[in-house]
Amino acid sequence: MWGFFILCFIATVTLINACSYTLAMSTCREVRDGEEPPLLVRIGWSVLVGVIGIVLLALGGLKPIQTAIIAGGCPLFFVNIMVTLSFIKDAKVHWKDK
Repeated sequence: MWGFFILCFIATVTLINACSYTLAMSTCREVRDGEEPPLLVRIGWSVLVGVIGIVLLALGGLKPIQTAIIAGGCPLFFVNIMVTLSFIKDAKVHWKDK
């Protein structure tokens, strides 16, 4: 039982770390390729992601989390369509050159 708890904790910490790193890289303008985002920005994003999760769980368990996922996922569906169409357009140009 404790082994499962420890593995879940490690997986959660790793997920939040990756999420905060990605958000920090996306929101910092002064970070160049190969550089790390500032530590305080990563900590801020980690705290924000954790607080959002805790608040959603405190509001009523899984139902608010499911609602938030659906509300956030619907706009991303259209963004993914635009990214896919852009990729196809760019791939046609790239493959035409060869």
